[in-house]
Amino acid sequence: MASPTCELIRVKQFFQELDFCEIQPMKIYYDNQVALHIVSNLMFHVRTKHIEIDSYFIQGKLLSKEICTKFVPSNDQMC
Repeated sequence: MASPTCELIRVKQFFQELDFCEIQPMKIYYDNQVALHIVSNLMFHVRTKHIEIDSYFIQGKLLSKEICTKFVPSNDQMC
């Protein structure tokens, strides 16, 4: 999840430099409910120390309202 978040931040900064439009919170659609719960809830971090840096980065972006996460089931994904 950290990689698409970084890419979205780069695109957002590019649009801001061009004064293209007002930037709304960017939506990240993800099919892993556990990952979504980890980044939205600090209580899971006790058991997931190996992904702590990425989850704190994404959680910071969620709290600053730069991104929002949505769950999309695997069956509904476009291939």
